[in-house]
Amino acid sequence: MNIVKPIKVENGNDKTFLELRTGNLGMFVPPSIHPETKKHYKWMEGYSPWEIPFPELPLEAYQKILDLLPKPEPRMTPPHSENELGSLDVERYLKHYGIRYTLKQETGRTFYLLDRCLFASEHSTPDKKGDASIIQGMDGKLGYQCFHSHCAFKTWQDARQITSGNDSLSQFIKKPNPYVNALLSADDITLLKIPPKKMIISPWLYEQSILLIVGWRGLGKTWFGLSYFDAVTREEPFGPWDSVNSVPCLYIDGEMAFIDIQERLKLLDNKDKKHRRNPLMIYSDAHANSLGLPRASLISKDWRRDVKSLMLDNGIKLVALDNIASLAPGLDENSKRDWDPINQWLLELRFSGITTNLFHHENKSGGQRGTSAHEDNIDTSISLFRPHDYRTEEGSRFVVKFKKTRISTKDLSLLQDYEFRLTEVNGHVQWAWSSAKKKNQIEIIRMIDEGMKQEDIANVMLQ
Repeated sequence: MNIVKPIKVENGNDKTFLELRTGNLGMFVPPSIHPETKKHYKWMEGYSPWEIPFPELPLEAYQKILDLLPKPEPRMTPPHSENELGSLDVERYLKHYGIRYTLKQETGRTFYLLDRCLFASEHSTPDKKGDASIIQGMDGKLGYQCFHSHCAFKTWQDARQITSGNDSLSQFIKKPNPYVNALLSADDITLLKIPPKKMIISPWLYEQSILLIVGWRGLGKTWFGLSYFDAVTREEPFGPWDSVNSVPCLYIDGEMAFIDIQERLKLLDNKDKKHRRNPLMIYSDAHANSLGLPRASLISKDWRRDVKSLMLDNGIKLVALDNIASLAPGLDENSKRDWDPINQWLLELRFSGITTNLFHHENKSGGQRGTSAHEDNIDTSISLFRPHDYRTEEGSRFVVKFKKTRISTKDLSLLQDYEFRLTEVNGHVQWAWSSAKKKNQIEIIRMIDEGMKQEDIANVMLQ
C-alpha cells in the first residue's frame, strides 16, 4: 500500500471540504480493540459499510493522489517486429487511425498525449491531456503510459494491437538517413579533437594532400621524385628543406625499364646516408608486366581499387604516380570527364590519409599538359624548368618553382625558386642547390656591366 500525506480538498462554493488521512494519524475499524478500555469497536446502527455504499471521491482528490505518486516508467520497445530498419512516424500513424493527440517535447523524448486511453476511455480526463500517452525515445523505441492501475503494464505492442491489429507498419516507417552522423554544426566541429596533419618535408609536403609536379620530358622529374622519397624514408633533408616525419612510401613507375630503376636506386644509396626508418616500396609497371600482371592503368576501376588496397595493407602514407601519360594509356588528357573518376580516387586516397604525388609533362607554353581539372583538388603545384643558361651536357639541372601551395604565410619565404643540379661523386649521385633568385641577380648585374640593353637582358632571362 502506498502511504500518502493528508489531503484536504475544498469546495470553492460553500467552503465545505473533504480530508483524507492515512499514515500516523491512524484509522480504526471493527472489530479493533480500544487500547485502554479493551472494548471492541462496533459500527453504529445503520452505518456499517454493508449498509452505506462507499462514496466516490471527488475528481480533484484522485488528481492530488495521482500527483503525489511516482509515475511508473513505461517499458520501451522497438516500434515493429518486421525486419525493417527505421523509426515509426507516430504522427502519421495516429492520424491514419483517427487517434487524437497533443504533441509534447521533453529532453530526449516525444510525448503524444492522447485524448483518451486506448484501453479504457473512462480513464481519460477531458480537460487534461496526458493521462494516457505514447512515448517515443531518441533511439526510436516506443512505450505506452497510462496513470491508471488497470493499464499500468500495457506496452506499445499492446497499443499497436488495439489500434491497428496486424496491419503492416511499413508505410509509417521513416527510413534512417545514412548521412545523418556526418552532419555536424560549425560549433561541434570547432570542439572536435582532430589530430593535426603531419608535416613530411617542411613546409610543402604533408599528410592527406595531393601534389602535381610538372616538367618537360627528360628534364629529371623521376630523379627529383625518387630523391625526395628516398630522403623521406631516411628522415634526411632534401635540398634546402628538412624531412621532419618519415613515413612508408610507394613509388609507382609507369615507363622506365626495371634495370634503370635499379641503377638509379643504387646511385642514390651510399654509406654516408642514414638507415631507412620506413620502407621505400617500388611498383614498376615493367616488372609487374613481366610477372604476367596487366599493365598499370589509372583508367581501370579495378586497378585503382587493387592498388589502393595494396597501399592500405602496407601502411603507405606517401605515393608517387610517375607519370600520368604512362599510367593512364588511352586517357584523353584534355577531357575533364575522363579525368573525373581518377580525381575521385585521388580524393579517396586523401581521405584515407595517403598523400599523392602526380608527375606530369609540361606543355609548350610551360603549363601542365591537358585539362585544367588536373589542378582542381591539388594542394601544391611544382614546376620544374630549365634555367636560361642550361647546356645539354649538364644533365639534370632545373629550377624548382612553387606555383600553388597551401601553407602558412610565415613559411612562404622557404619556397623561393631554387636551382637543383644532380652531380655524381664516387659512384653515387647527390644534389647541389642554390637560390635561383640570387643567381639571376648576379647574372643580370653581369649583363648590365657588359652594356647589354634591358630588352636583351629580359629576353635572355626568359629563355
